[in-house]
Amino acid sequence: MTDHIKSIEKYPSSKIVWYPFVIYVGNFYVFLVLHVLFHVFPAIAADVVLMIQRKKPTALKIASKATVQFRALYYFISTSWVIKADKLKSVLNRMDATDLEEFSFDMTLIDWNYLSVTIALNARKRPDRNASRSKEEIPKT
Repeated sequence: MTDHIKSIEKYPSSKIVWYPFVIYVGNFYVFLVLHVLFHVFPAIAADVVLMIQRKKPTALKIASKATVQFRALYYFISTSWVIKADKLKSVLNRMDATDLEEFSFDMTLIDWNYLSVTIALNARKRPDRNASRSKEEIPKT
């Protein structure tokens, strides 16, 4: 996860307010407190500023959507998963050298750093042509 965050720092969007960061917590209630502190309160402040400017407040609505997503993902994030690949191992053992060369299943061959950068650059709906300019404008937290 930290490689992905580094990729976002290297190629930021011109629309982000600050660099993203990750805090790992093992307690759900601590997570909720941090969620309110880092998502809900800033959203309320942003909406107050938008209302002062006589614009439509949208930040709290977005933060509430994130809360719904957190609830949906909680089971998958908080559970330890063991994924067995016995059938895949069986298929790999039966393959000859030619098949292995053509259908490589070796996950160690994947360049995870390159993949992380590619995800960071392509996660947006459209390319951000101002990414290099925006890097200097975003305050470090």
